[in-house]
Amino acid sequence: DLLEHVDELAAHDALPTLEDLLGHARVLRECYATQGAYERSLDKSEHDDASQTENFPEGLTWTPPCAPEALIIEPDKPLNGPQPHKEPPGFDGDRVLSNSIIFLREFGWWIEMNYAIPEGDVGRLLEIMKINIFTFAGTANQNYVGYMLDLYVLLQFECSPDLKDGLLDNLLFNLEGGAGDFVEADITQEWFNRWLEEVLLRMYKDEELHQFRSGRSMGHAAVNCFDRGYERLDGGKMKEYVERSTEYATLLREMELLRSAQ
Repeated sequence: DLLEHVDELAAHDALPTLEDLLGHARVLRECYATQGAYERSLDKSEHDDASQTENFPEGLTWTPPCAPEALIIEPDKPLNGPQPHKEPPGFDGDRVLSNSIIFLREFGWWIEMNYAIPEGDVGRLLEIMKINIFTFAGTANQNYVGYMLDLYVLLQFECSPDLKDGLLDNLLFNLEGGAGDFVEADITQEWFNRWLEEVLLRMYKDEELHQFRSGRSMGHAAVNCFDRGYERLDGGKMKEYVERSTEYATLLREMELLRSAQ
């Protein structure tokens, strides 16, 4: 147990220094939470050639729980839902380890973002957003790829310094004014939308908006643009349009005839 281990170290006055802990963290990150670690986990030769700090500890020889041929899906026996992944012939990596590395890496990005946002650290948030360009490109959320690329290009190449500062300053809001109370601007907008929706629904109910109340008027008459437009077109606007269009078409025809006669 980690807590018991720390308590035991403290009892023997053997707690590691912050520098020691940061050093261990760097080793763990390089070994278990990077793209390089993922690639090494899928290729035994890369694993064997890795440096000591990047090399995985050797485990026991892997014995599949069933014969490899039992994992082959026969064409006449389709499975419902996701089908099991089948490694290519000669695979000598560790797929389970690679899956764990992907999880730890993406979980680390998520943790970084979840610390950066409440602290109002737009710089750290932007670094994770850059990474998200690649992660979204690898998923079905292709609309987010375009949005993230547009945002990056805008901030990096198109914005003036003042506009860039303004955009970054408005990525996070702190409505409470306290430390650790920053939230994303889009979520804040969603909160406002929900609040407005609740207020409007309550007002609609109180005022019986969708019920007929004879003589009701509250000083505002919405313009029926469709009805007004129909009356204007029927009252002469359509005739004016036809006459103007006809004159224009006649002029174009005369110009074409003159050009042909030359």
